[in-house]
Amino acid sequence: MKHFLRDNGIWILIAALVLTGAISLATVFVPNLFSPVTHALGVVATPFRAAASFCTEGVQDIKQRITGYGAMEQKIAELEQQVAELEKEQRAAEAALEENERLRDLLGLEQAHSDFTYASAYVTARSSTSWNSTLTIGTGSGDGIAKGMCVVNQKGELIGVISDVAANWATITTLIDPEISVGAAIHRTGDAGVLTGDLDAMTRSRCRLSYLTSSAVMEEGDIVVTSGLGGVYPAGLVVGTVIEEGTTPSGMERYALVEPAAELDSLRQVFVITDFDVAE
Repeated sequence: MKHFLRDNGIWILIAALVLTGAISLATVFVPNLFSPVTHALGVVATPFRAAASFCTEGVQDIKQRITGYGAMEQKIAELEQQVAELEKEQRAAEAALEENERLRDLLGLEQAHSDFTYASAYVTARSSTSWNSTLTIGTGSGDGIAKGMCVVNQKGELIGVISDVAANWATITTLIDPEISVGAAIHRTGDAGVLTGDLDAMTRSRCRLSYLTSSAVMEEGDIVVTSGLGGVYPAGLVVGTVIEEGTTPSGMERYALVEPAAELDSLRQVFVITDFDVAE
């Protein structure tokens, strides 16, 4: 084969040039000479061109979708960031409103009880079980806190009594704890008794006004306040509202189920009454 191409290569080249020239002249003088072949090739190639076009358009569409999804995800991230910032601003505004309201209430408390001396404290722990209800504050004897002192919220509503104290902390026995014992009275009538805890009442976040005389007059909605009898606790602190009243089985005493005015479950700051004028 090598010898054939070497010996006849020039003639093959000349033949190829002649054939090419003849085809060129033929297409000039007979334009449609090769149209059937061209047509056949076009028919065969059309599906492949269509498939190639479809694939190209599909790839472009996928690229556009990917680009669109990326832009959408970025927009969603930006919106989520804006929502988070708005929520943060809203929380700050709500906290500011709560603080302003607390300060207004505290101002009213100071004006209503100008004889009281307070020690501010923050709740650091809570204990609420089926047998007790206490709060721990981060203020103790080093700040003048002592056992038996009354504790109120910024509105002057009774929370409980200091039952244990250390140098930098103290425990508050709340109104609904079974160990509580504070002199109290029906504000409307002046009928006096003792505010006591009750295990059954505690499960409903209530306390009990006990040892009222059999002639005591009260009704649902009456306000209960501290009586101040004995001078141990200040008088006139709001305890809560009568939601149920009754008479003991012996008929010798009356009692009232009281709903505390203070929201014991949500307290953050409290005020310990460290000194007060004893009512004569």
